[in-house]
Amino acid sequence: MMQKSIFLHEQLRDLLGKKESVVISLIKKLERDDPALRKKNKTIIENELKSALEKARELVHDNNVLQNLKAQIDKFLAGFDLSHIPPGLAVYITPDKYVVFHLPFEPREKVIVDTTYEVRDLLLTINRYQPFWVLLISRKETPLYTGVGEELTPVDDQTLYQTLIDIDYETFTKGDRAPDPTVLVERKFFNALAQRLRYIIHTYLIPAGNLPVIVLCNDKEKNYVNRIVENEPFPKENYKILTGDYFDPLSEDLRKRYRELVLEWIREEHKRQLARKEEFYKLGRVSTGVEETWKASLLSAVQTLLVKEGFRKEAWTHKDDPFQIVFEKPADTENWDYHADIVDDLIEEVVKNKGQVFFIAPEQMDVVIDALLRFKQPL
Repeated sequence: MMQKSIFLHEQLRDLLGKKESVVISLIKKLERDDPALRKKNKTIIENELKSALEKARELVHDNNVLQNLKAQIDKFLAGFDLSHIPPGLAVYITPDKYVVFHLPFEPREKVIVDTTYEVRDLLLTINRYQPFWVLLISRKETPLYTGVGEELTPVDDQTLYQTLIDIDYETFTKGDRAPDPTVLVERKFFNALAQRLRYIIHTYLIPAGNLPVIVLCNDKEKNYVNRIVENEPFPKENYKILTGDYFDPLSEDLRKRYRELVLEWIREEHKRQLARKEEFYKLGRVSTGVEETWKASLLSAVQTLLVKEGFRKEAWTHKDDPFQIVFEKPADTENWDYHADIVDDLIEEVVKNKGQVFFIAPEQMDVVIDALLRFKQPL
């Protein structure tokens, strides 16, 4: 079964609307270029958290809660890692835990002390980024990462770190008619790799939908990967292989290369999705326009959402019947939920149900929004 909330947008969305006794939400741009200023990132964050703790004292009057909150702040600061500095950082600290997200963009800075997590603005931005996978193939382990922009996060799954092969050449039979030990090692490695890749494909890649996959391996392993993948129910155009030796998946050079490969994949995928739209029209499985697409999303029917780049729309949906949607402010606003950008909320509904979203260049879209559906909608 696929792990819950594995991608950045999913993890942020899980915090939306959750309440705690107190939450410090710290959202910061980080200095990455000037070496002198880079060293000040931790000091700035430390000072802002100190001020936030003082604000928390005005909100919470339970000393045990405040002591626990300070303990979590100290724990976060003690583990603050400067080995890689992302464009932005989102830190959420409660009396029970702290959660840190590396952001692939420079956010609007905030330090808020409240009972909820400040994630809405971040979701508005992150929903427009293309998530992807990075997989490292080695003789011992196969770490898998989720990516967005140039930021990578390792998947926490101990199966991926189990040794593929552990072979002692001395245990093989010797003699003129004995198999070449090297051949036996390669055969055993291939079988172990096939088993591991099938686990990754069926546990992670297929359930996540149509996402780009970047595989890091050497030339020999590349041939193995291609042979294994060609027999799996996995879109062959989804993965790109980078060959070399002694990869560091988190190196700055590779991070930039990931971004280039994902952009290349997006351009090709746009062409494929626009071609698919014609086929879906023939099957009666396309919803066009915000109203019809919103209704389809509430039915979990949207497989792929195609949105004209730059399109945004405010809307209101009825509290008792969310299928009712209007685009002008209703007189009885107390009965309606306001959506500052219904497109963003559409995206959240589609992604929640394992659909995919593409932002298409305006010249390629004759409407503002289309949805390719999993099934034909009732009349």
